[in-house]
Amino acid sequence: MKAISKGLMPTVVVCIALIVASIAFIVMGAGLPLASAMFPLAVLGVVGVLSVVLLVQSCLQGRQREGGEGHPESLGKVVLGLLCVLVYLVAVARLGFYASTFLMIPLMSAAFGYRRWERSLFGSALFTVMLYLLFDMAMGRSLPHGWLM
Repeated sequence: MKAISKGLMPTVVVCIALIVASIAFIVMGAGLPLASAMFPLAVLGVVGVLSVVLLVQSCLQGRQREGGEGHPESLGKVVLGLLCVLVYLVAVARLGFYASTFLMIPLMSAAFGYRRWERSLFGSALFTVMLYLLFDMAMGRSLPHGWLM
Protein backbone atom coordinates (compact mmCIF):
# COMPACT_ATOMS: atom_id res chain seq x y z
CA MET A 1 0.00 0.00 0.00
CA LYS A 2 2.94 2.28 0.60
CA ALA A 3 3.85 2.01 -3.10
CA ILE A 4 0.47 3.34 -4.10
CA SER A 5 0.80 6.34 -1.84
CA LYS A 6 4.30 7.08 -3.18
CA GLY A 7 3.24 7.91 -6.72
CA LEU A 8 1.58 4.87 -8.29
CA MET A 9 -1.93 6.14 -7.67
CA PRO A 10 -2.44 7.68 -11.15
CA THR A 11 -1.49 4.45 -12.93
CA VAL A 12 -3.54 2.31 -10.56
CA VAL A 13 -6.62 4.51 -11.02
CA VAL A 14 -6.30 4.60 -14.82
CA CYS A 15 -5.70 0.83 -15.04
CA ILE A 16 -8.70 0.06 -12.86
CA ALA A 17 -10.84 2.49 -14.87
CA LEU A 18 -9.73 0.85 -18.14
CA ILE A 19 -10.42 -2.64 -16.77
CA VAL A 20 -13.90 -1.64 -15.59
CA ALA A 21 -14.67 0.20 -18.86
CA SER A 22 -13.44 -2.75 -20.95
CA ILE A 23 -15.59 -5.20 -19.04
CA ALA A 24 -18.63 -2.91 -19.22
CA PHE A 25 -18.27 -2.40 -22.98
CA ILE A 26 -17.67 -6.12 -23.55
CA VAL A 27 -20.89 -6.90 -21.68
CA MET A 28 -22.76 -4.26 -23.71
CA GLY A 29 -21.27 -5.52 -26.98
CA ALA A 30 -22.01 -9.17 -26.28
CA GLY A 31 -25.54 -8.71 -27.55
CA LEU A 32 -24.43 -7.40 -30.95
CA PRO A 33 -24.11 -9.65 -34.01
CA LEU A 34 -20.72 -11.39 -34.00
CA ALA A 35 -19.74 -10.04 -37.43
CA SER A 36 -20.10 -6.46 -36.18
CA ALA A 37 -18.81 -6.96 -32.66
CA MET A 38 -15.81 -9.24 -33.18
CA PHE A 39 -13.15 -6.57 -33.75
CA PRO A 40 -14.31 -4.09 -31.06
CA LEU A 41 -14.68 -6.92 -28.54
CA ALA A 42 -11.19 -8.18 -29.37
CA VAL A 43 -9.74 -4.68 -28.90
CA LEU A 44 -11.59 -4.27 -25.60
CA GLY A 45 -10.27 -7.64 -24.45
CA VAL A 46 -6.71 -6.66 -25.32
CA VAL A 47 -7.12 -3.30 -23.53
CA GLY A 48 -8.38 -5.11 -20.43
CA VAL A 49 -5.56 -7.66 -20.43
CA LEU A 50 -2.88 -5.02 -21.03
CA SER A 51 -4.35 -2.89 -18.24
CA VAL A 52 -4.06 -5.82 -15.84
CA VAL A 53 -0.45 -6.37 -16.94
CA LEU A 54 0.37 -2.68 -16.47
CA LEU A 55 -1.30 -2.66 -13.06
CA VAL A 56 0.71 -5.67 -11.87
CA GLN A 57 3.93 -4.31 -13.37
CA SER A 58 3.44 -0.89 -11.78
CA CYS A 59 2.74 -2.38 -8.36
CA LEU A 60 5.81 -4.63 -8.59
CA GLN A 61 8.01 -1.71 -9.63
CA GLY A 62 6.52 0.38 -6.85
CA ARG A 63 7.55 -2.21 -4.29
CA GLN A 64 11.08 -2.21 -5.66
CA ARG A 65 11.18 1.59 -5.37
CA GLU A 66 10.22 1.50 -1.70
CA GLY A 67 13.66 0.26 -0.71
CA GLY A 68 15.60 2.60 -2.98
CA GLU A 69 15.23 5.82 -4.80
CA GLY A 70 12.98 6.01 -7.80
CA HIS A 71 11.03 8.42 -9.86
CA PRO A 72 7.34 8.20 -9.06
CA GLU A 73 4.99 8.60 -11.94
CA SER A 74 3.71 12.04 -12.61
CA LEU A 75 0.04 12.74 -12.11
CA GLY A 76 0.46 15.53 -14.68
CA LYS A 77 1.38 13.06 -17.42
CA VAL A 78 -1.61 10.88 -16.66
CA VAL A 79 -3.92 13.91 -16.77
CA LEU A 80 -2.24 15.07 -19.99
CA GLY A 81 -2.80 11.64 -21.53
CA LEU A 82 -6.47 11.64 -20.56
CA LEU A 83 -6.85 15.18 -21.90
CA CYS A 84 -5.26 14.11 -25.19
CA VAL A 85 -7.74 11.24 -25.45
CA LEU A 86 -10.67 13.62 -24.86
CA VAL A 87 -9.33 16.04 -27.50
CA TYR A 88 -8.91 13.07 -29.86
CA LEU A 89 -12.54 12.01 -29.35
CA VAL A 90 -13.77 15.51 -30.17
CA ALA A 91 -11.40 15.70 -33.15
CA VAL A 92 -12.73 12.42 -34.57
CA ALA A 93 -16.22 13.91 -34.63
CA ARG A 94 -15.02 17.16 -36.24
CA LEU A 95 -12.11 16.16 -38.49
CA GLY A 96 -12.85 12.50 -39.12
CA PHE A 97 -11.06 9.41 -37.90
CA TYR A 98 -8.11 9.36 -40.30
CA ALA A 99 -7.21 13.05 -40.07
CA SER A 100 -7.48 13.15 -36.28
CA THR A 101 -5.48 9.92 -35.91
CA PHE A 102 -2.75 11.24 -38.20
CA LEU A 103 -2.51 14.45 -36.16
CA MET A 104 -2.91 12.97 -32.69
CA ILE A 105 -0.06 10.44 -32.82
CA PRO A 106 2.76 13.00 -33.29
CA LEU A 107 1.12 15.49 -30.92
CA MET A 108 0.74 12.93 -28.17
CA SER A 109 4.28 11.68 -28.78
CA ALA A 110 5.61 15.22 -28.39
CA ALA A 111 3.55 15.75 -25.25
CA PHE A 112 5.22 12.73 -23.67
CA GLY A 113 8.73 13.73 -24.64
CA TYR A 114 9.43 12.12 -28.02
CA ARG A 115 11.29 14.73 -30.06
CA ARG A 116 11.90 13.12 -33.47
CA TRP A 117 9.16 14.75 -35.50
CA GLU A 118 10.11 13.13 -38.80
CA ARG A 119 9.85 9.62 -37.35
CA SER A 120 6.68 10.46 -35.53
CA LEU A 121 5.05 11.82 -38.69
CA PHE A 122 6.23 8.86 -40.74
CA GLY A 123 4.91 6.39 -38.14
CA SER A 124 1.64 8.28 -37.94
CA ALA A 125 1.21 8.28 -41.71
CA LEU A 126 2.07 4.58 -41.93
CA PHE A 127 -0.33 3.68 -39.12
CA THR A 128 -3.14 5.78 -40.66
CA VAL A 129 -2.66 4.21 -44.10
CA MET A 130 -2.65 0.73 -42.55
CA LEU A 131 -5.91 1.51 -40.75
CA TYR A 132 -7.44 2.75 -44.00
CA LEU A 133 -6.36 -0.39 -45.85
CA LEU A 134 -7.63 -2.63 -43.06
CA PHE A 135 -11.01 -1.02 -42.47
CA ASP A 136 -12.04 0.62 -45.74
CA MET A 137 -10.40 -1.73 -48.21
CA ALA A 138 -10.17 -5.15 -46.55
CA MET A 139 -13.23 -5.05 -44.28
CA GLY A 140 -15.37 -2.64 -46.29
CA ARG A 141 -16.19 -0.62 -43.16
CA SER A 142 -16.11 3.15 -43.16
CA LEU A 143 -14.78 4.91 -40.09
CA PRO A 144 -16.22 8.25 -38.91
CA HIS A 145 -15.89 11.05 -41.44
CA GLY A 146 -15.57 14.69 -40.51
CA TRP A 147 -15.45 17.83 -42.57
CA LEU A 148 -11.96 16.99 -43.87
CA MET A 149 -13.01 13.66 -45.31
